[in-house]
Amino acid sequence: ALQEEDKTKSSGWAQALLDELQEWRKRIHGTGIFSEEECESVEEIFLEHVSVLDEVNKPLLTHGDVWKGNLLVEGLRGDCRFSGWVDADHAMYGDPEFDFPAGRRFSTDFMNGYGALSDSESARIRRRLYRLFYAFRQSYILTIRMHDEAQSIPQRETVRRILRDGIDDA
Repeated sequence: ALQEEDKTKSSGWAQALLDELQEWRKRIHGTGIFSEEECESVEEIFLEHVSVLDEVNKPLLTHGDVWKGNLLVEGLRGDCRFSGWVDADHAMYGDPEFDFPAGRRFSTDFMNGYGALSDSESARIRRRLYRLFYAFRQSYILTIRMHDEAQSIPQRETVRRILRDGIDDA
């Protein structure tokens, strides 16, 4: 649909994210995880928010799967410091907010070490879009790669809830 209609008129972050979304959509096609209509609806939500996504004009390296199991720390107890990360197969240059989608919780200490995220309405919308992206991607990863249907169900439900309720309620 994206190539046919060229709705985005973006050469920035929005296009990079839409290209990535298209790759996941191709993988999902025919698996039964989501219907074609659901996949189209996910893409449409991103297309509707191109201008918000393209506010990101200074790409930084994002990990794409930040959680404590992928973080390396050194030190003992209260004097721990981040020393690196593992499992960076989803890393790309983009919005630093991409690593912190709405709905994913991180400790106060971790966020203090990372630095403040933007509190702008645009940043909040992007984090909700990223939550949809992550749930869409994780639905495939958990079902097909990890063969963990039980863990994929909440991710699918997140996608369907956002499709039903809209990005503003994500």
